[in-house]
Amino acid sequence: ESCTRLIVLAAGLPRPTTQLEVRTHLGRFRADLGWEAWRLLIEYDGRSKYAGAEQETFMREKRRADALMEAGWRLVRVTKEDLRSPELLVARVRRAAPGPIPHTPRPALRAR
Repeated sequence: ESCTRLIVLAAGLPRPTTQLEVRTHLGRFRADLGWEAWRLLIEYDGRSKYAGAEQETFMREKRRADALMEAGWRLVRVTKEDLRSPELLVARVRRAAPGPIPHTPRPALRAR
């Protein structure tokens, strides 16, 4: 989650809210990162989340994602492989946004 947040900030996107609480017909959920104004969420999916009861965990996550989308939220899922290509990850976030995203240069956060 922290790496995802750093990539988003280094790319100049507005600061996301961490642990953003969202209400759905299934109850309240917390998303890793998000922008309430755009109804856009980012979820980091680590492999340990699915270890053990894979099918049960997968179905619970699917229901949660469906509930978020039905409540009008867009969802970008991120894995460790996505962190290897920050430009592609940022492009995915920009495409998921409902319109243009303001850009705030943050040169101090860029990898050297």
